Amino acid sequence: MPILEKEKVKIYRAGDAVTATVVNDTIYTAIDAREKVIVAVNKATNAEGHSLIAKSEAETSNANSQTALSRATSALENSETAKALSVNAESNANTAFITVRDLEERANRGEFRGEDGRDGAVASASGIFGFEIIDGHLILSYFGDEEPDAEIVNGELILSI
Repeated sequence: MPILEKEKVKIYRAGDAVTATVVNDTIYTAIDAREKVIVAVNKATNAEGHSLIAKSEAETSNANSQTALSRATSALENSETAKALSVNAESNANTAFITVRDLEERANRGEFRGEDGRDGAVASASGIFGFEIIDGHLILSYFGDEEPDAEIVNGELILSI
């Protein structure tokens, strides 16, 4: 189960001005992730308790005790691993939340105000897409049902909109 729903994630490009909207979106995403991590930690803790009960019952059971004990032990190990991962995720979410708060304070002080960008054009498109360079290769990432109509011709990126 992903921590964040794809529909709630907003994508900003490197170099975009950090606005109150960007900061707020980041804060809400961090808060949402933190709340989901707390739920995951609680579920892992409950699973650990159920595993301990199952292990205890397996140790006193006559029928299939060895199989039940093995399964309960495996479940306990899995729940301990899940709990450790959840605690680590909670720590990461808290760190992200603190970072977002710092960015918000810095943005409120005007620390990120840059020059206005050049004029441009905007066209609506189906879905969301973006480009990035990884190891010298131009990579197209997109969400939605339709692949963007993009190609490289004579070394130039052509995007049909």
